[in-house]
Amino acid sequence: MRLRAILAGLFGLLLFTVGAVPEASAQNVPPGSYLRSCRDVRVVAGRDITALCETRQPGRFEYTRLPDFRSCWGDIANINGNLRCERRPAPPPPGPNVRPPPPPPGSYLRSCRGAVVGPAGTLWAECRMMNGVWVRANVNLNNCRGARDIANINGRLVCNW
Repeated sequence: MRLRAILAGLFGLLLFTVGAVPEASAQNVPPGSYLRSCRDVRVVAGRDITALCETRQPGRFEYTRLPDFRSCWGDIANINGNLRCERRPAPPPPGPNVRPPPPPPGSYLRSCRGAVVGPAGTLWAECRMMNGVWVRANVNLNNCRGARDIANINGRLVCNW
């Protein structure tokens, strides 16, 4: 009888876990490691994320807000109950009659948008993952010298040799 109760509890936990994933996906929340330790995640006004995120003290959650998540590049993380991400550095303003270099050719252009090359030779773009979610990606073009292609591999820009 006890084994049956344990199995029923595990089955219930499995159903809860499986049921929680579509809820987050239905809200169009951006991917990130924060989803493992945050709950009640919401997108507010199409640009901010709010959530209850666990702190270093197990079982303690803090309400947090990450403004303008669309300017995040890379992972969105829960740092001791606070949502954090790296922001894309703004390129310096161009001098008079100076144009930024055009983005290089590559297969990434079929599934990425807004490609720009920064002053340090980094290619930045918003790329589509296989699940249809758009994420920000970058690659240092200095590491791609001699590559035959720059590709989008599930939301990551990579040099193909």
